[in-house]
Parts: sequence; C-alpha cells; structure tokens
Amino acid sequence: MRARQVSGRMFLTTMGPMHARVDGPTHGPAIVLIHGFAGSVHWFDRVVASLASDYRLIRVDLFGHGCTGGDRFLDANFQARAVIDILEALGLTDATIVGHSFGSDVALEAAESSSRITRVVLINQAPDLESGHFPAGNAVMTIRWFAQLARVCAVPALVSRIGHHAFADGFDARTGFNNPQQSFHDFTATSAAMYRTVLIDRRRRLQNKPLDSLVRTIDKPVTVIHGRGDKFYDWEPTLARYSTAGAHTVLIDNAGHSPNVEQPDEVSAVLRRASRA
Repeated sequence: MRARQVSGRMFLTTMGPMHARVDGPTHGPAIVLIHGFAGSVHWFDRVVASLASDYRLIRVDLFGHGCTGGDRFLDANFQARAVIDILEALGLTDATIVGHSFGSDVALEAAESSSRITRVVLINQAPDLESGHFPAGNAVMTIRWFAQLARVCAVPALVSRIGHHAFADGFDARTGFNNPQQSFHDFTATSAAMYRTVLIDRRRRLQNKPLDSLVRTIDKPVTVIHGRGDKFYDWEPTLARYSTAGAHTVLIDNAGHSPNVEQPDEVSAVLRRASRA
C-alpha cells in the first residue's frame, strides 16, 4: 500500500506514534474529533471548516487507520489511552470529545479515564451491536488474509458500493469529502486486523459494557446525534436508550450513519451548543 500523506504531525503515545491534526486558534475551546471504523481525520474536514475560526480542533487517525496505521492496540481502550496522551502533550483541559461510530467507544472510554475531557458527543452509535444491521458478507472480512486481499484488490467503484451503508439513500459520498475518493483511500489504509476488532471483539466488549451504561456512570454531559436514515442502527430505540441514560439526543434529518459527512453544518451547530454545556 502506498504511504499516506501526513497532514498533521505524529505524536508519541504510550502505545506508539499516532497521527493527529490540530486546527484553529491556540486558546480556543478544545474539541477532539474521533473518526469511525475505516475512516480517518478527513471524515471531519467539513465540520472543521465550520468551526476552525473559534475552536481548537484536534483530529486523530486511530491505530489501524489513516496515517497512523499499524495492526496493534486496535481496541477502544488502547485507542483512548493514546488520545489522552495527545491531550496531555498539547496541555489541553476542559475538552469536548466527539466520536463517530466506533469512535464513540473511544470517546467514552477516554472520557471515563481522563478529567481533561468534560463533555462527550456521540454520533450514530447504538449502545451495543445486538440490534445492528450489517451488510451481508461482513463476517468473511474477519478472516485476516481475506481482508488483506480485499484491500489490495479494491477498486473505487467496488468500495463505493460496499460503503453505501455508511450514508443515507441517495447521498453521493464523493460530494461529502474534499477528495472524492476519500472513502476508497481510507478503506485501503485500514488494517485487516480491524475487522475482527470491530465485528467480533467489540461485540463481546459491548455486551459486557454497553455505551449507555458508560453514559450513566461518567457524570459528564453527553449529547447523542443520530441520522434518521441510518442503515446500521435504528434511530428510535438508539436515542431512547441514551435518553433514558441521561443523554441529550438530537435527530438529524436527511442523514444516514455519517451526519458529520452528510450534514456537517448541522453537526457543527450541535457541537457549538454541546461544547457550552
């Protein structure tokens, strides 16, 4: 695989180097943005463009993704420890952390562990995977050699068809990124080991520690955003569970699983409000 162009800098964390990009004024309120499975810092490009004049925005490429890469420390607890290391390196406190999809697991784990994080925003992630709707054939991707072969043989048109689950019907993912082939580049950069982490190990972890239980215990304001057209998780039971746990919930029309890409201005408006909670 070709090396990715680094758009930020590499931070040395407890688990190893992690790529992060920092935008916005040095003394602006801090918002940390964590992408989901098979994503990268670029899944928040348009959100950052809306907020960068007022906020200090920190985006990371999780282990196994983007410019960070690697095949180790892929589960949410390890990823969260690395994110906290970056906040410490930057001297950031009173931060709002935002997680999209699998990034929600990382965001809540980090918020549970660090007093530097005082608010949490979750985007399109159910508390567990029991009611999720996943594309047929996902299980075969947990076979590592098959996932590696899929990365090598991938072509943009095929990745676009596979990735349609991440967006609402009718949304052209090529229009949601500065680079029309961003989804393809992120797919080919994602570690083959991530499929087992997300589809098998994560299911077991969330059975024992669903995200709404963390919302109850962290004693920090939590906002949950969900797109009405999400194909992975039904919005009504998802928001109901988080609301019962004490979170503030926001439903975004005309968005599927990735409102940060599909409706970045609406997500930015929610983040502005949540960061003042």
